[in-house]
Amino acid sequence: MSTRRETTPPSNCGCQPAKTTHTPSNCGCQPAEKKTTPLVTAGVNPQKKGVNPQKKGVNPQTLQLPADHYLSPMKHNLSKRLLDLFLAGTLLLLSLPLFLLISLVLLITERGKVFYLQKRTGYGGKPFLIWKFTTMIENSEQLGHGTITLRNDWRVTRVGRILRISKLNELPQLINVIKGDMSVVGPRPLVPADFAHYSKEAQRIISRVRPGLTGAGSIVFRDEQRFVSQSDMEPKVFYKNVIMPYKGEVESWYSRHGGLWTDLKLILLTAISLIWPSNLLIYKWFKDFPPRPQALSKHMNKKKTG
Repeated sequence: MSTRRETTPPSNCGCQPAKTTHTPSNCGCQPAEKKTTPLVTAGVNPQKKGVNPQKKGVNPQTLQLPADHYLSPMKHNLSKRLLDLFLAGTLLLLSLPLFLLISLVLLITERGKVFYLQKRTGYGGKPFLIWKFTTMIENSEQLGHGTITLRNDWRVTRVGRILRISKLNELPQLINVIKGDMSVVGPRPLVPADFAHYSKEAQRIISRVRPGLTGAGSIVFRDEQRFVSQSDMEPKVFYKNVIMPYKGEVESWYSRHGGLWTDLKLILLTAISLIWPSNLLIYKWFKDFPPRPQALSKHMNKKKTG
């Protein structure tokens, strides 16, 4: 007497396995292959609980994310932008008589060349044209030490020297702030060649915020010309090997810690620095501020000469 084995008919087939013994292979169907995009290289599992790609110990460069994922700038805070427009607009209106007077003087003394526009690296690593009052002779970047200016630099004009000491040459950058190229407070924008001296990490961090009219770097390196001039090293070597690494730390610090309260304190420190240029209050007001390297400290502590 033969025994017939009952089998469950593949009625559920449609790439859905039956709840009993039926599997997708019974009907010749292959389960749909789940498409996943590999996010990381070997050694990093993004689905593992607790893994944070940006957490210390995980190198963001090992992640196979879009090229601009970590380079893309942070969303600019709306309140900061509104504060920028208010401060820049107010300062521009209040300084309008002085603005026109300086323009007239330069129009007469500099053969009609009032403004100097220069390409700088800005928000998100994109270039923009920064506005300044003319303070140097024409084609100065092709002469002397290029983009590095020394104390008593022969390329600086007589009127330009006064504007530089008083920082009034930066006044037209209020236009950059209103346009949205810059913020009132932020890292100082550099020419692309100098920006390239930053480490790759510093470039990513600094470019995530809008460059500023003033900021931590502006305060610390307010007398940068003196540091370079008093160094025993060749100016370009000192600038690249001593100033730029520390400047990268300072500007990266602001990019990480920037906020309304920090901005207000830096604006106040900027005002104090106009009267007391050699002050070191920034190191007292911000306890976590990057310490000065020894190679630079001796120049900061030197008294002005010449």
